[in-house]
Order: sequence, then C-alpha cells, then structure tokens
Amino acid sequence: MTLEKKNRSLHWFNMVAVNERIMPPQHLSNEYPRCSMLSVPETAFLPTDHDIEQIRDEFIMLFARTIVTYLEDFSGLRLFVDFYLPHEYSQEAAVMSHPVPLGIVEWNENKQTDMIEILKYVQQRYVPYTSEGPVVRVQLTGDLLTAERERAALRSLVDSSKAVDRVEGLLPHAEDFHCSMNFLDLIFNKFYKYSSGHNDCGTLLNLRALLGRKNVTSDPIHNFTPCNSFLEDVLDGHILAIAMHHFGMEDGVQVGVVDKVPEEERKKWFLDAVGEMVDSFVYTCLKAGLEKLRGGVQQVINGTYRSGRTVRRPRQQQNVVTSGGDIHAEPLTSGPSGAALQCHSLSPSHSLDAAHHGSDYTLTDHACLLNSITLEDTSSRADETHSARSHDKDEVFDYAANLITLALIEKDFKDASREMDGSRLFRLWKLKMLLFKENNRSKYALEGLYFQADQYALLSEQEAHRQLWNRGFNTKGGRGNNIALDLMVEHQNNYVKDMVHHQGANLTFKSAQVASRSALPFEIIMKNLDSQLGIKPESGEHTMASRRNDILKIAKHLLANSVVINKPGRVHSSFPKGTENTFSRLDPAKFVKWVCHQREQLHTHLGLQLH
Repeated sequence: MTLEKKNRSLHWFNMVAVNERIMPPQHLSNEYPRCSMLSVPETAFLPTDHDIEQIRDEFIMLFARTIVTYLEDFSGLRLFVDFYLPHEYSQEAAVMSHPVPLGIVEWNENKQTDMIEILKYVQQRYVPYTSEGPVVRVQLTGDLLTAERERAALRSLVDSSKAVDRVEGLLPHAEDFHCSMNFLDLIFNKFYKYSSGHNDCGTLLNLRALLGRKNVTSDPIHNFTPCNSFLEDVLDGHILAIAMHHFGMEDGVQVGVVDKVPEEERKKWFLDAVGEMVDSFVYTCLKAGLEKLRGGVQQVINGTYRSGRTVRRPRQQQNVVTSGGDIHAEPLTSGPSGAALQCHSLSPSHSLDAAHHGSDYTLTDHACLLNSITLEDTSSRADETHSARSHDKDEVFDYAANLITLALIEKDFKDASREMDGSRLFRLWKLKMLLFKENNRSKYALEGLYFQADQYALLSEQEAHRQLWNRGFNTKGGRGNNIALDLMVEHQNNYVKDMVHHQGANLTFKSAQVASRSALPFEIIMKNLDSQLGIKPESGEHTMASRRNDILKIAKHLLANSVVINKPGRVHSSFPKGTENTFSRLDPAKFVKWVCHQREQLHTHLGLQLH
C-alpha cells in the first residue's frame, strides 16, 4: 500500500437473471391492482383452518421421514412416506435452472441516489415498455435489505409524471433464505441461554454440551451452517424420543413392533400413530393459539375485545371508566379496531391534548387523570401467581413442545423451498409473519405482510402467480434440488469476489465487470474439463459426517430424563416463567392496528403511483 495505491472499500452491485420455469396460465388477468388494499380484511392476514390442516399433514410426513430413516424397525415402511411432497408444478420445479450473469454496476445500494440509478438501469435494459407503461413487470428479488432499499427508492419517485420515470416496471420483494436465517436466530434467542446447563435437561445448551458441538454459538446468523444442522439434529432427536415412547421402545430397540400389524393395515396404522404424536406435541397447541388469536382479532374488529388492563382506585374496589366518564365496576372495552372510546364530558380545561401529553395519550389516560385512578396490567398479577400455579404445569415438557413446533415450521419451510412449492411457502410465510411480529422482528413481519398484500391485491393475477411459484433455483435438475434465489445470488457473489480478488492491484471496474459476466461461462468450462479428466464434481452441499449416532444419543437422553413425557411440577431453572404458548404474547388489538396502518400506507402509495 502506497500514497497512490491504498486499500479500497468497493460497494458494487451484482445482478443475475434466472429463467422462469413455471409460467402462469393464459386465462389469468394481467390487470393490476386486482382490488383496493382497503377491501382486504384484517383476518385475511391470518392462517385459515385449511392452512393449519395442510401444515398438520406436512408435519406428519416430516415426523414419518425421521422415524423410518433412523429407527431400523420402521425402515420397511419407507414406501408409505413421501420424501418429496408433490404439488401442481412438481415437474416444472425439477427442471434445471439457467442463470444469466448481467454483470456488476458501479453504484452503491447503500445510497438512495445510487439505488435509483440501479433501478433505472435495470428497467431501461430489461423491461419492455410502450407509451402506456410496462408490457410486463419484472420481479426484482434479493435479500430483505436490498428489497427495503428498492422500495424506498421507488417511493421517492412516485411524484414523477410518467410511468417510466416512476420505474413501474420493477416489482421488488425479498426471498426465502434470509428469512430462514432470521427465523433460526429467533429460535436461538428464545431457547438458547448460557445460564442453562446440565440441570436443565433438554435445553439447547444442555444438548450442545451432550454432543460436544463447540461450533454452535448463540449467533446463528453469522454461524448459520453449524447452528442449523444442530437444530435439525435436535428436532430429529425429539421426534425419535416421542416415537420410541409412543411405541414402547424405551431402550431404542424392540423387534416386532411393526410385524404385529397385518401388512395391508400398516400404512394406515403407522400414519395414524404419527398423527397422534403430531397432535399431542404440536398441532393441538398451535391450532388453539391461532384460534384464540383469530377470535381476538374478530372481537377487535367488532368492537367487543376486552383488553388485559383493568383500572383501580387506590383502597377501593376495581373500577373502570366508560365513554361517559362514569366509574363502573366492570372491564373496560375498547372501540372498533382498538380505537380509543369517545369522551362526551370533556371541558375546555380538560381537553384531550395528545400533543401535550404524548401520542399514546388516550381517553383512558385522560379519565384516570381526572379521577385519580391508576392503571394496572393484569399480566403482572399473573406473574405473581406463577409460582403458586407452577405445580399444574410441566415447564420441561412445554419447552420441548414449543421448541419442536418452531423447529418443525422451519424444517417445513426449507423443505418447501427445496421443492419450490409456492403455495406451501405462502402458508408458512403467513405463520412466520405472526411469529416475527410476536417476537419484535418487525422487518420480517412487514415483509410477510407485503408478500400477502402482493398476492391478495397489489399484483395482477399473472404477476402474483409468477411471484408465488418462481421462488427457487434448481442447481442440477431433479426433485428437491432447488435453493432460494437469494442464496443463489450469494453463491454467485462469492464466486465473483473470488475472481476479482485474484486481480490484486490490477483491479479496475472494467476488469471486475468482465469477470462478473464471464463467471458462468468460466464455471461451465471448468466443469467440462473436470468431466473429461474424470474428476468427480462437487456436490454443492456442505460435507458432514453421519449424524445418526448424535441423533440417537439425543433421543435416548431425552427419554432417560422423561423430557417428552408430561409430568406437572417440573421447572427449568433458566426459564423461570416457562416457555409461553405460541402466539400468547401477540396482542390482537395491536396486531389489528398494525395491519390497518400498513394497509393504509400501501393503499396511499399505490394511489400515488396510479395518479
């Protein structure tokens, strides 16, 4: 490094085009938007009963795959298990993808002005236009951060008079791999604590110590592969422990379990038994949580939702304030969609001044101020009575059940991505959106809402079909060989960086652009040379030792400590409040308020685009 030649930090933007293997049917309309965002009800953003039933069927197959793979007594039942869940476009999804490197551009996506230039560059070269607007709008995919910046750049152009200046030919959205990374981080934040150890059997840290997985850390985003494989092993270990307990195989081996069942009845017997396991540990609790949330959302919409707060006058009985300002000994009811009740007794000297008291100042706060009433959150009283009620619950079992639920959702999500099953990914995005929202992962919760808004209203029928079904890249052809598009881009970026790095001090933008555009032809040439020389091609997957023994060790450890057996009264020392049921911390009123706000924002932005 000299005065003239110093290390540089380069932020160039690399692009890759991918062919769409699944084309929309011709009868679908290309008119957009299909409907107003305001006409989409709040309940549309919640999984339906049909969604949950389908997820249950998928969970059963995931359970069954693990059982027939790792328990020798059940290996003969593999014929009854679908290792590739079929969907309406399975044949097209098995076709090998063909990427086209578009090269890098000398703009930095971190700067909004540069991002605008990137969008205009892409539209000018790759989007067909007429005087009336784009002939076909092009999907622009990437990770969440890139999609965020693209949307911000598009919003800054909505005041332009022409469609081409508003860059209406591009449709940005985030893909699935980075969603998996952040969901894995959510799971570790919820279930991985350094304070737990040998005394908390079945916790992630306890199982990490059991297996000696020193490469597993509390930061799965920057340590994805070992953390992801560890969670998969933990899930499979729990599934085996549940199956071994269900079939009376406490020692892991019991010859003749399957042989006792007539051959013609084995498929129904096995799948019914697996269904009972899924219902006991996952489905019943998951469905109950969703039904409670859906009921609360409907009550908020109807104006009959009762919040978790009561009001109390010191040294007197429980009281509340009604819309007339009177005190009554009954729960307080919010208005429609969680809105504050109207006050009809405000005097000029007691006006409801949000600017003075803050944006969260409501009628309830105003009435409490006038009547010297203090608010009390009933959840605090629930915490106070926790120790008295702990003998009715088994926190060890609840921890395991909740861990299995979230890990199964993630495993189903990855499996859907490998199959490029758009409808299954959409169902799981809806479920993940709620979990992201519950755990304060606002950006990915918002991306889940955007995905649904695109499918319900904002995109045309053909565009929605393209977005839903073309979410993968098949690396070598065949079923189950798809990867998420943003993961493919990460691979391409690493390949280009490696080529650019070898240029050293001779690196210029022009040479880097040539390298990025020649990356794919160069890779093809190298594969042909390897083939002619008889060199075995790389699999494209991480090489790992067999994890069978690790999984069986987890299962036996869980069985020995009765982790998968409900025994009320047990507690986790590092989880004093236990692991809460799924969706229990998602407030229906706040959820409706959030959906309404985002829906209005999308409606306003779309109106500006179409002016």
